[in-house]
Amino acid sequence: MSLIFEYINLLDVFLNNQWLKILELFDHDDRLIFTFGTSVVHFISFLIGNLFFMFVDYTGKPAWMFKYKINKDEHFPVKPRRFLWCCAVVYFNELLSCAFIYLIYPVMKYTGMSCDQPVPALWKMYLLYVIFGYINEIDFYY
Repeated sequence: MSLIFEYINLLDVFLNNQWLKILELFDHDDRLIFTFGTSVVHFISFLIGNLFFMFVDYTGKPAWMFKYKINKDEHFPVKPRRFLWCCAVVYFNELLSCAFIYLIYPVMKYTGMSCDQPVPALWKMYLLYVIFGYINEIDFYY
């Protein structure tokens, strides 16, 4: 059991070292870290959640996914021109959200948030993830 805690502590040290490298890369500029960090996390989350479905819509493969499509007769598989148009809209919306995040920075500072702090311990991040997962479950489903 102590080996697990030692591994977690090493992982915490590694994450903090990586975070310090990011701080140095952005020269400890909170606004840039907040803007680009939030935008990158938002865009990567979108891609992780939708890349498979984009692939299915574009190629029509795997065939077993077709039975779960809501509008089976419309735009399937998606034509390349329409697919590229949708990708362009997604990228444009990402740029708009990046600009909005940049403008919302004073609100972040007003609430006391700062990017110039160490990364929380892994157990604390996991605990908060679980707690807010339950809050999300209660808020949106009941």
